[in-house]
Amino acid sequence: MKNNYAILGVSEFATNEEIELKYNELIEKYRKDRFLEGEAGNYAAKRLNEVQVAYSEIMEYRHQNDFDND
Repeated sequence: MKNNYAILGVSEFATNEEIELKYNELIEKYRKDRFLEGEAGNYAAKRLNEVQVAYSEIMEYRHQNDFDND
């Protein structure tokens, strides 16, 4: 099973703000217009997708837990 926190490079105990900051750094690093076609571009596109999915899943999980605890 994938570890979304590891994909983003943050601790499971990171705040939402820390997660968002790291997410934005990674999005900037792997954005499509920085890479040409070919192997580097394919890697960047794959990594960008992983980062986006990981961020989305983490934030959805945290939002549901906040909602359930209220």
